[in-house]
Amino acid sequence: GHTWEYILYEVTHSLLSVEYFFLTIAASYVLSKMMKKQQLFNYKVLFLLLVILASVARADGFLLLVLVYSGEIILSNSYGFFISVVPAFIFFTAYCFILFQWVVMLFTIRAVTKAKGDPAAIRRRFMYVFLIFTFIQYAALVVLATLSIESGIQPPATVPHVGNPFEGLMSMIISISYTFVSIFFLGCGFMLIRQFNTNLMLHGDTHSRTRWRMICIVILVPATFLARVVIVGFDTVYNLSELWWMDWVYYTFFEWIPLSVLVLLSSQTTNQIPKTRPLVDY
Repeated sequence: GHTWEYILYEVTHSLLSVEYFFLTIAASYVLSKMMKKQQLFNYKVLFLLLVILASVARADGFLLLVLVYSGEIILSNSYGFFISVVPAFIFFTAYCFILFQWVVMLFTIRAVTKAKGDPAAIRRRFMYVFLIFTFIQYAALVVLATLSIESGIQPPATVPHVGNPFEGLMSMIISISYTFVSIFFLGCGFMLIRQFNTNLMLHGDTHSRTRWRMICIVILVPATFLARVVIVGFDTVYNLSELWWMDWVYYTFFEWIPLSVLVLLSSQTTNQIPKTRPLVDY
């Protein structure tokens, strides 16, 4: 029979699976609204598609863990670890699309207001940097995952954890990436908000709504990113995941809620079909 603790594991992970299922539905609904109203800003479409992909992976991963706890299947610790790591990388890329848009917006505003530089060229340059950064990150993920598997399949583990140095490096890459991106979010976000407050070209109802959405994201994203890094650090040392309630707290408050807010904010620009594309948008 099940121990009481395993039953609690099953309940919390079933609940998490349901949460990410609803996030998938919400992101799909917002994306369908954008397509109907032909508001296909590329970065926002890609952001929502990645959220949908990673949410499905999260929901399936939690259901798989429920089967592990119930004894229906046996899963190697390595594969259990990958199930938790891969969606984190995909969600991180989704966040980076927002940051990419913010950086492009900031430099576009400066180029337009100071009549220096070509906005299209600015967007192209940052796109190359973003693509190279993303390629390096996923290449490192694939290499480390391959090395981890080649070093030997680990025995089954009810609660997946870092089982070798390669998995430790993967966890470290995620933590470092989230830390640096949170700093960029803060810096770029505050500079953009300053532009909204001081630049006359950015005054008006549309830009005012964008400014308040941006303030919300500037507070939300870095705070949850840094909290995640601290928790992952403690988890690496003390394996906090063995606490039945820890996964629910970690994923709900520091991944599911921030992503749900961002998906909701993405839907706010779909109320009207703009005649011309605004200078800035989020």
